[in-house]
Amino acid sequence: VAVTPPAAKVSPTTIFPKAIANLVGHSVADWRLSPTRAYLVPMCANFDARGLAPDVALPDGQRCWDGLEEMLNALVQHDPEATALVEVFAGAAPTWLATHPDDCAKLLPLRARPAAPRQRNFPSFSSAAWQEAAAADLAALVNHIAASPWAGMVSGYVLASGDDTWATFLLDPVSLPDYSPAALSAFRAWVREKYKTLPDLRTAWGQARRPVMELMKALPPDEPRPIMAWDEVTLPVPERRLTAPTDLLEPPMFQDVADVTLFLAEQSATAAAKLARATKLLTKVPVGILYGGWLADSEDPIQLAAAGHLALGHLLRSPDVDFLVFKAEDATAAWLAPFASAKFHGKPWLLKFTSPGNAQEQSSAESLAEALGAGAAGIIAPVGSPQLTAAWRAADKTQPETPKRPQVAAIVDAASAAHICPAGSLATDVLAQQLRQLEASGLRCEIWELADVLEGRTPDAPLLLFVNAYLLGQRERELLATLRAAGRVLVFSYAAGAMAPYSGISGRRVFS
Repeated sequence: VAVTPPAAKVSPTTIFPKAIANLVGHSVADWRLSPTRAYLVPMCANFDARGLAPDVALPDGQRCWDGLEEMLNALVQHDPEATALVEVFAGAAPTWLATHPDDCAKLLPLRARPAAPRQRNFPSFSSAAWQEAAAADLAALVNHIAASPWAGMVSGYVLASGDDTWATFLLDPVSLPDYSPAALSAFRAWVREKYKTLPDLRTAWGQARRPVMELMKALPPDEPRPIMAWDEVTLPVPERRLTAPTDLLEPPMFQDVADVTLFLAEQSATAAAKLARATKLLTKVPVGILYGGWLADSEDPIQLAAAGHLALGHLLRSPDVDFLVFKAEDATAAWLAPFASAKFHGKPWLLKFTSPGNAQEQSSAESLAEALGAGAAGIIAPVGSPQLTAAWRAADKTQPETPKRPQVAAIVDAASAAHICPAGSLATDVLAQQLRQLEASGLRCEIWELADVLEGRTPDAPLLLFVNAYLLGQRERELLATLRAAGRVLVFSYAAGAMAPYSGISGRRVFS
């Protein structure tokens, strides 16, 4: 790890050594990265309310590049041969947010709870106006760097949201996004694209497929009515999304809740992919996205309902995304990512640690060895972390030239995860905790998304562990039958196939 450079202020609230991280590990083809001279440099496309990067947007609508240039110049002064992996926070300036109230994310609390004080606004991922403005801000940033003396040191861009993770920032644990006009309009379009016809929508959401008008007129005023037009589609209130009689959101009764969870995830992933495309049109260096941590999010299940990372498959299949960055709180969480699926789609992936010092050195070394052996292109860690440095060096020395065959392929399903009630303990117990225990068992493991197995890529591991296959349609059941007929060993942790599209929970449906 490089020596921490002298303090160099880049803004009133940001000190340069604290805002830079060292990138160590294996290089990606065509990347100018080295174990000691590659740095993750945080920058802002407009305004960063957290103070992690110098602001660019000025109140009068102009742009100021002084902080950005000071940061790059300080890096060159510290190491003339440094290369920079630029992490860009794509948020929105306060002036833009103030003039676009319908494009700001809106969080609603439970009715029994008062709304948390609103410290600031942030854009809705569903807003086309914000996506256009963010793309323009990114273009200005990339073009400015390309025309600067530091253009040659940039080895790639990592796109993050204004709050870093491409998930909606939560004000408190009982408020959920996104009830903005932009999100409602986008949700109606999303539902229409998914279900095509109103009768199919009503069937999926547990309503009468062909309502009788005379009976509808006789309903009490407060009784829910079947949806008769697309503009009658609404977002379910937080009470429905946070509470359910069972740990699983049973279709069709709670299909609207599962749909909102998937919709919000797809909105954030789609916005990230659009900004990646806008960036790639202006540069030849790789462009990546900080995304993919939905298994880690399951340790706090409400994160899955708050525009979590369940749409990872969208980015894995996007030609505009060159690589991914998985975020881990510490080395013990390094394994909570579908890295086998990323490898299958040809997407290099990096691990970004935010607080590696909390982990024991031995567990850090084991986790890093697991990550590097699984194909991690590199490890991003804070400068001056001797504990993680020692762990990485130990892990790097023990890596075999040819990775050993995995013994277990853990297969996770994003669609089933959307049917987990955030108020229950199922997500924590079955997803995060079981995967952590599997990693601690000493078995060589890899993690796949079920959607990739459905596309015909059967993992090589002798044992296939289906961690959360709660929702199985006909296609998934045919796949499992084919694997079993081929003599593969299948293990299911809980309630495999207990649910099916348009159908509720049934013990008779459990795959056996």
